[in-house]
Amino acid sequence: MRLEGIDNLRGLAVSLVILYHFFELLGLHHHNFYTYISSIGQLGVPLFFIISGYLIYRSVDYSISAKGSMKAGIKNYFSHRLFRILPAYYINFIAVFILAFYFMGTMETWSSTFIQKQIYSHLTFTSYFLYQTSGLGINGAYWTLSIEMLWYIVAPLFFIFIKKDRYYVLLILLGFLYFWSIDLGLMDYLFNLQKDAPNYMAKLFFYSFQLPGQIIYFIAGIFIYKYHVKETFISKYMLYTLFIILVSIFLYVSMQNYFLKSFTVRNAFVLFTVSSL
Repeated sequence: MRLEGIDNLRGLAVSLVILYHFFELLGLHHHNFYTYISSIGQLGVPLFFIISGYLIYRSVDYSISAKGSMKAGIKNYFSHRLFRILPAYYINFIAVFILAFYFMGTMETWSSTFIQKQIYSHLTFTSYFLYQTSGLGINGAYWTLSIEMLWYIVAPLFFIFIKKDRYYVLLILLGFLYFWSIDLGLMDYLFNLQKDAPNYMAKLFFYSFQLPGQIIYFIAGIFIYKYHVKETFISKYMLYTLFIILVSIFLYVSMQNYFLKSFTVRNAFVLFTVSSL
């Protein structure tokens, strides 16, 4: 069953991601609007993750209800997900690999060992978890699928073992504790990161986007699925006005010093904004 509201949000998320990458890939860092585009672009991926939390948990719930038992429902959920995602993904990957290898010369400077790692990591949805391939690869856009596929596996376990909402709240708090540990320099200590290194912040962002950091968005999607109100008495014009106000507040906050320097503060504001959309 198609959900018009979800499709609209997907369209918004896609637009934000495309707009951000348009400015990044063309090197428009000195453009007058770049600061605003860079800020608003941070909402795209978290919005996708919230939508995924909503839809994946909904899919598990519907499968169990339709099959009448937990075991049959989970089995139906996994078989449906696998046959829906894997064929399309592998066909796309093969097409991109052929274009990159034979027509675009993307891999001319890559060693055979690195190419083999790329193929293996992409086929197993582990490209983003392998540090050597983060931010690189045959198709960098696949990185979110590493986290999405892990969530496809984790979500049914949540459905089975977590019966009370306070445990979901605890997971959100643990997610923010993870961000706080990054702010406190725990990752520096664990992975021997040097603050004066040119790629220091890139490495911190890499760790912040692992599942422990992104789980707050998936959990938010679950809460929205369980408690959203289908009917609203607010007019569309009022909703549009509130949307503009919300985005304006986010743009202002995202340019403040405390937002830029703290992963905890940044993700708290992002979570609040995208959950309100």
